[in-house]
Amino acid sequence: MHIAEEIYDKVKKLPEAFQKAVLDFTVRLSRQVQTHAIRDEEIEWNRFSLLQPFHDYNDDLEPENSESDIKVKW
Repeated sequence: MHIAEEIYDKVKKLPEAFQKAVLDFTVRLSRQVQTHAIRDEEIEWNRFSLLQPFHDYNDDLEPENSESDIKVKW
């Protein structure tokens, strides 16, 4: 028997007030799951955005321009 079926069998034997309490509990659990999923997604986007500037960074620290590119010297 699947867990959902087992829960259903037990809950349907309870008085309606208790069934409502079980329903309210499951609604709260569902909201917590959604909240955690949203938080996890925000964390992933934050990591992504923080790493983007370094995505194309290479270890070659040579400047792209040389002194010959300078047109006006002070």
